[in-house]
This record gives sequence, structure tokens and C-alpha cells, in this order.
Amino acid sequence: MPKRKTERRDFWGTPEVDSPRFGTGAVARILEVELWELNRFLSRYKLSPDQLGQGRGSRLVYTVEDVYRIKIAMFLIRDGFAIKLVAQIMQQFEDRDFQGFQDREGGFWKLGISLWRSEKGPEVRFYRADTPPEINPDSKTYYALNFSTITRDVDRRIAELEKKQ
Repeated sequence: MPKRKTERRDFWGTPEVDSPRFGTGAVARILEVELWELNRFLSRYKLSPDQLGQGRGSRLVYTVEDVYRIKIAMFLIRDGFAIKLVAQIMQQFEDRDFQGFQDREGGFWKLGISLWRSEKGPEVRFYRADTPPEINPDSKTYYALNFSTITRDVDRRIAELEKKQ
């Protein structure tokens, strides 16, 4: 007898929306890396998705936001940032940060992150993607990354994979 599908509800009692989930192989194709490269990257940098089931052979599944995180982490590491700093940066993201935000006037803004020089070391700050911070030798900002450059690429690859199926 098939299992009854139960409807999940959020705090307010409204049905939760199931977001797309991808296996490790699909994530490797989305990121355009070999499966072994993705597995090595994930184990090396201790990035882990939700895990369904227990024990050996459990299937790893990734949300779109997980794929964004992995792509951003790969991007930052390729730009030469230390693993420890990348881990600190990644801990500051929430899923909604990748989607942007709406201000009080109804405007919708995409986000980016910038790194600032501070007395305590690098400081991560969010910025509106349409107004990136100025980067020059006199500014405290020394790096900026617009999320939409990453999310747009990931979304395009997901759409391409879905067309092939």
C-alpha cells in the first residue's frame, strides 16, 4: 500500500512549498564539475546538505540554495580566500539572502556581499547589488560579490538540465 503523502505546514498553518531537490550527480552537472571534484570539495570544506535516511548509502539531497552556497564557496576559494574566512562568510547566509529583499516602499533589491577591513579582521557586509561599494586603495572595502551573478548562472544550468529531462 502506498504511503499517504502528508501535507507539511509552516508556523502560520499554510502549506509549505516543496522546493526542488537535487542529488549529488545533478549538482555536479549544474556546477559543471566532475562528481569526484564536488565530493572532494564538499568533504574538504565540510559543506553538507540535508541527508535523508540513516547509515551507509543514504542519499544526499540539495536545495537550490545549497547549490548557490556551494557555487559561492567555490568562487571565493578560487579567488584566493582562506577556507576559514569562506566558512565564516557562508555561515552568515540565510536562504532568503539569495532571493533579495523588498523595502518599505515596495522596491525589490538583489544583494551582494562585501568584505571590509576592520580592526578585528575581515568583516562581511551585505549591500544592494544595484549600488556596489566603492573599492579603491583608500576604502575599507576590498572585495565585493553580487549574488545575482552566481544565482543567475546556477538557475540557467538548472533550466538547461530540466529541458534535457
